[in-house]
Order: sequence, then structure tokens, then C-alpha cells
Amino acid sequence: MPDTGLKSPSATGEDYTDFTNPTNAYSSDDTYATATTNAEAQDWYNYTFGLAGTETIVGIEMTMEDKDNNTGDSVKYNPEISPDGGTTYVQGTNWQRVSSTIEGTRTAGGAAQLWGRVWSASDFTNANFRSRITIADMRNATLYSLDHIQVKVYYTEAPTSTGMFAMFN
Repeated sequence: MPDTGLKSPSATGEDYTDFTNPTNAYSSDDTYATATTNAEAQDWYNYTFGLAGTETIVGIEMTMEDKDNNTGDSVKYNPEISPDGGTTYVQGTNWQRVSSTIEGTRTAGGAAQLWGRVWSASDFTNANFRSRITIADMRNATLYSLDHIQVKVYYTEAPTSTGMFAMFN
């Protein structure tokens, strides 16, 4: 099944600006965007998926390279995505929980997961698509650290009529 490959954002903070150094989540380089309290939220956008506009979307995956600072406890957060420039967001398949001081990769969604709605290719333009992380429960941790956020879109391609047309010429 075709996909866009994992894409990284190049912009952040259009509507949600609670994380410190949110541009650090653009790449995997062990520098971090951080959150320190419950209810902090940050958005990212300009993923430049490169869809032609005729694809049928069949799945969306978000990956987060992250860690917390308190072994044995965990930070709970919600990965969300928006098809309309951040006006509305849909929640991932489940809340994510980080419980390690060692960086790991967590995934929300997948190749056949549509996050509870029907998507069109136009939802994935730089003007429309947003991702967001919202901290739900810091527990005993005092720092959530996000190294890299990425999104991949799975799709099927629209059938072409050129093959049938060519047979009759």
C-alpha cells in the first residue's frame, strides 16, 4: 500500500504554544520540546505530504520520540490531528503513556486507522493539516520531553482511465 513516508513538520505554535522550544520536535537530534504541567498543548504543521489530491486515504500514523524524567511513573498525553487548520481535532486511537527516562518511540494510528472520520487528500495540505500533543497527567514526573514528531499518510491511488482509452485508439 502506498504511503507518504514519515514527514516532519516545519512550523509550530499557530494556535497552541505551551511547550518550551517546540521547534526542537522537527527532527530526531536529542534536543527536546518540553512540557511541565497538565493541560499544556502544542501544535505542529507544514508536513508537506505531497499528495496529488486524488488519493483515497486509508490510514494515518503519528509517531513521537519522547521520554519523561521520572522512572517508574508516567506522563499521559493525547496525540490529535486536525483536517481544518486546527479548528477541530480528532483524538488518536488511545492516550499515550511515557514511563521511561530513556527515549522511546510511541505510535498512534496506523495503516488502517482513520482516527474516527473520513479523510480526503485535501485535508493534508499545509493549510489544513495540524497535529497536536496535549498533556493529560504528569503524575510524579515534572518534565515531558518530545524529541521528534512525524506523521505518515496511507492511501490508495485513484484508478486511471488511460489504459482503457488507449485500447480503443
